[in-house]
Amino acid sequence: MFEGEEFGVQRTAVINYDDAFGRRLLHETSQPTRSYGLDEKADVSAVGVEVTSTGNRFEILFGEESMPLSTKLQGRFNVYNCLAAACVSFQMGVDNDSIVEGLETLPGVPGRFENIECGQDFTAIVDYAHTPDGVSNLLEACREVSGGRVIIVVGCGGDRDRSKRPLMGRAAVEMSDLCIITSDNPRGEDPAEIIGMIVEGVRDRYPYERYTVEVDRRKAIKKALSEARPGDLVVVAGKGHESGQIFSDRIIEFDDRRVVRECLKEVTGAEC
Repeated sequence: MFEGEEFGVQRTAVINYDDAFGRRLLHETSQPTRSYGLDEKADVSAVGVEVTSTGNRFEILFGEESMPLSTKLQGRFNVYNCLAAACVSFQMGVDNDSIVEGLETLPGVPGRFENIECGQDFTAIVDYAHTPDGVSNLLEACREVSGGRVIIVVGCGGDRDRSKRPLMGRAAVEMSDLCIITSDNPRGEDPAEIIGMIVEGVRDRYPYERYTVEVDRRKAIKKALSEARPGDLVVVAGKGHESGQIFSDRIIEFDDRRVVRECLKEVTGAEC
C-alpha cells in the first residue's frame, strides 16, 4: 500500500498484477489501485526483459510512456522490484528521467544476490536466503543468469526451527548441480548434528555426487569456488551481509563476501 497523502497525492494501492493474490486484491480493495508486472495488462509493465549475471535490461511501459532501463540489479525478482518502485514513483509524480537515473544507479542491497567480481571466469554470488522457499527462489534466479552449472554452499542456523533443515537440504540439492552443506550460525548446537539433519532431506533421494559435506564454512566456500568452471555460478547462501559467525561460546569475524574474495584470490590468483 502506498500512503501518499503527505505528498499531496491520492492514497493508492500498488499491487503486483502477475501474482494471483495480487489480482484478487485488485478486485477486492476499495482503494484506488495501480498495478505492475510483466503482463501487458498491468498499468506499469516491462518488455524486452534480459536477465544476465551482470544486471537486468528491460523497457518500462506506462501508458504512452516508454523508458529503456539498464540496472546493476540481477535476477527476475529485481525486475519486479524495479517495476514496483517505478509504479510508486509515477504515483508520486516523479519525472521519468529521475526514475531511470535512480534505478540505474542503485547498487543493490548488501548481501542480497550480491555479485563478487574479482575477474574470475565464473559468477560468485552471496545471498541471505535461509529458508527452504528462500533457497528455492534464489536458485531459480541463479539458473536464469547462469550459463553453466549452479553450485551452492548452504547450512542452517542453530537454536532455530529444526523442521526446516531437511527441507533446506532438499531444496538446495534439487535445484543445484552441486550442493556443499556446511555450518551457518550453529549457536548452542553441534554443527555436525545440524548438518546431519539437513542431509536427512537428501539421503537416498539424490546421488552422492550431487552433494557433499564440509563442516568448516571457509573450507566449504573454497571448495565450491575450486569446483567452478568457466560459465558456472557459485552462490553462498544463508548469511548475506552478516559479519560474524555465532558459536556457543564465541562469535568470530566471518563475512561471506570477504571470505569469497579471499578464497577467490587463493583459488584463481585474482586480486580483489
